[in-house]
Formats: sequence, C-alpha cells, structure tokens
Amino acid sequence: MKQSKTVDVLSRKLATKKKAVSTKVMNSVMKKTISSCPASLTCDCYATDKVCSICLSRRQQVAPRAGTPGFRAPEVLTKCPNQTTAIDMWSAGVIFLSLLSGRYPFYKASDDLTALAQIMTIRGSRETIQAAKTFGKSILCSKEVPAQDLRKLCEKLRGIDANTPKLTSDVQGPASHDPTFSEKTDHKAAHLIQTPQAQHSGSSLYKGNRDGCGGCFDVCTANLEGWDKVPDEAYDLLDRLLDLNPASRITAEEALLHPFFKDMNLC
Repeated sequence: MKQSKTVDVLSRKLATKKKAVSTKVMNSVMKKTISSCPASLTCDCYATDKVCSICLSRRQQVAPRAGTPGFRAPEVLTKCPNQTTAIDMWSAGVIFLSLLSGRYPFYKASDDLTALAQIMTIRGSRETIQAAKTFGKSILCSKEVPAQDLRKLCEKLRGIDANTPKLTSDVQGPASHDPTFSEKTDHKAAHLIQTPQAQHSGSSLYKGNRDGCGGCFDVCTANLEGWDKVPDEAYDLLDRLLDLNPASRITAEEALLHPFFKDMNLC
C-alpha cells in the first residue's frame, strides 16, 4: 500500500510539471501577441486575417457624417466623433482641386473606405496613416502609395506640358486610364469653362478634340489658356486646404490672408 501511494505522488508531480510548462508556453504566446498589438486595442486579431469575438461584440461607433460624398474629409470618413469646421475647409480644397485639374467630380466612391483609398492616392498612404493617429484612428494599408505633387497632377489631368510655354494643337485631354485613379473616379470630363452651345450639346470637349472638330478645338483652347501659368501660391493654398490633419489644416480666416488672395479685391 505504501508503494502505491509513492507512485501516485510521483505521477502527480509529473502532471504538475507538465501543466506548469504548458502554462509558460501559453503566457509567452500571449505576451508576443500583446506586444505586437497597439496598447489602445484589447484583442489579438490586429493585423491578421480574422476578426475575434471581442471585435464582433463591439458596438458600432456613431459619428456625424456631414458633407456631400466626394467632399468629405478624412476625419469624417473614419468616423471621428470630434469634428470641427475644418471639414468645410477640406470640402473647399476639393472644389479648388476640381478647378485646377478640370475634373468634376474629382472623387467619386460608393463607400467611405473607397473614398479614403482615393484620398490616399493623392495625399499618400503614409501621410494618411500618420494624420489618422492624431485624431485617434488606426488605418491599415496593404500597399504604400506615395503622395502626388499637386501641380504636376493638375497639369497632367489638364493635358498641359510644363515645358511648353504656349498651347498648341498637339495638346490633348487627360488620359482616360490614369493609374492614379480608380475606374470609378477616372471619367472623361469637360473643362469647367464651356460655351453655352457646348453645355447644351452635352458633348465632351475631349471627344471633340480627338475627332478633329475645329469648333471644339477653339473652345478647348480658350478654356485651357492660362492654366499653364497658375501661380505657386495657388498650389500652396490647395496643399494647406487638403491637409490631412484637421488640427493643422488652414482656417477660413487664414485662407483669406493667404498670398494667393493678395492682389484680389474680396470685398
């Protein structure tokens, strides 16, 4: 009887050691998972291809979604609860971008995530991620997209050659399949300034130019003239209006004092 008790004690000790080892392994795995997860998150599905039960049980965040689709600021698209009048300055920046590029609507997306991805193609994915952190949002992007030079982008979309001082008959409209834009965003658009005849006809100026229509070419030339001489102050103002960080985005009062409006009578 004493010998059987001794065997039981030994088996229990072995079982206890196995449990201790398994517990240490589990703890080490949990530590690795927690270390790779941001401190603000309490789940272990961050940056993985699965959604845990904690995330599924979270209540959907409710935030204002003011603004017209295509003109919403990044903080609106990411459902930031603290929104200011900076969202209006972003919308003004999108309008200014449409004027300088000759594209309207410039952004056109079916949902907020697609709209945010389109913004990344212009302002850069890394810059968007950094700006989102300032208002408490975490954004993951599977591919790094560099920020675009606004002047080069607008001149490219208008079909302007920066090395050509004057417009010639070789000027063509923007490419219809620019890789910078999604299929939904990239449309053949007429220039913003059109004659009444062109507006009522509903025909694209680009289409008329490609077909060799002399009248359409004259209208297109008149509309493009001067767009190759847009001052640097205009693109500086555009850059500040489209600042991804709402805290540092230019305000309405600051915009009126911008050098771009220096020689303009705003009264």
